[in-house]
Amino acid sequence: EELAAALGAVPEEDAPSRGASRTVDLARQGAGDTLFSFKRAEDVFERSDSALERDNAEAARLALQLADEGRAPSDEERRTLSRFVGWGGMPRLLTGWSETSRRFRDGVGDEAFEAAARASATSHYTDPRIAAAIWGVLERSGLGQAEGGAGDKAAARGIRMLEPGAGAGFFLGAAPEAYGSRLSVTAVERDPIAASIAGALYPNADVRAEDFVDSKLPDGFFDLALGNVPYADVKPYDPRYKAIRPSLHDYFILKSLDALRPGGAAAFLTSRYTLDKLDASAREAIRDRAQLAAAVRLPAGAFAGANSEVVSDLLILKKRDRPLSQLDEAEREAVLAEEPAWMETGGVPDPLGGADMSVNRYFIDRPDRVIGRIERSGTMYGVAASEPELSVRHDEVSGKKGPARLAGLLSEALADMPAD
Repeated sequence: EELAAALGAVPEEDAPSRGASRTVDLARQGAGDTLFSFKRAEDVFERSDSALERDNAEAARLALQLADEGRAPSDEERRTLSRFVGWGGMPRLLTGWSETSRRFRDGVGDEAFEAAARASATSHYTDPRIAAAIWGVLERSGLGQAEGGAGDKAAARGIRMLEPGAGAGFFLGAAPEAYGSRLSVTAVERDPIAASIAGALYPNADVRAEDFVDSKLPDGFFDLALGNVPYADVKPYDPRYKAIRPSLHDYFILKSLDALRPGGAAAFLTSRYTLDKLDASAREAIRDRAQLAAAVRLPAGAFAGANSEVVSDLLILKKRDRPLSQLDEAEREAVLAEEPAWMETGGVPDPLGGADMSVNRYFIDRPDRVIGRIERSGTMYGVAASEPELSVRHDEVSGKKGPARLAGLLSEALADMPAD
């Protein structure tokens, strides 16, 4: 009954005609708020599937209502918006043919429904505790500070942060309190409902409801870029990267690195294929721009709340002062001699007795940076393979409570990361 109520259509007198365009750019009010004055519940994903669907539907309707009324949310409405967890793993809402889906479409209108359906393939959000652990690594290492470090000039300017594929602001809400008054945030999100929610919860951030491919970003501007980039086996068209034609996740990384200033830092959760695919052209382009400061391979179940069993990597990168391609051969060799190898892949034994599994050299050399055991068990992109896909399993990371344990394991894996 609660789900049915949340899916119900808006009152007739308030509803636009079916399929009509509805703006979802919320008015920037609440200027007295600090950027990170609102925190999500850490266990936001630890609810039944029906509760997640109900709360998503309610949050979506509220976001559209706030946009129509041109006002900021009340405290209670913020709590409602904060329970939105993305569209991944919610087929009952988005198939278009079920009664549940039809009621949801009637409640939000055709345009918002279709935008949510398009976003569902990549709308797998990061558990707040994992996001907080990543922030903690950056804070301890000193990466991503304003140019000039901790001096007065840097403090006055603050830290310019970019989050591509920002979703509903899960990384923004997980920032340590020490960062709250220092961050100047540009967040980009294609899904208009998620972008509206992020803007409502964090009104002092510049939240752009647009495709990251279309975002106009200045080169060398930001101090920090972070987030969970969308994973998809598609290749966006951008003339700047036409020689590489990177997959979607690699495109997000490359474009973000170009927007970073020299010495700036990036921390991205990305598909394991960024490091594991045999074609190293995207990795070479990333390495040309940035040093790999650290990487950690996460187990399947890292995004269990979003119903995603993909294997992900955390990459922490530091923008180079000069691209490798601008150095002479001797300089380039000297630089690379001090850095870990991560362009090549190698074979590791399959514990189930199958053919060797192809894994990036970085993890072969640093098995302690793999949280769990590498084995064969899953699929990616839903493509059937001649043998099960590579996966990573950890006995303590499974189900809706898995991300809570993973956050601690991630912090432990990077405890020895040196300060910048």
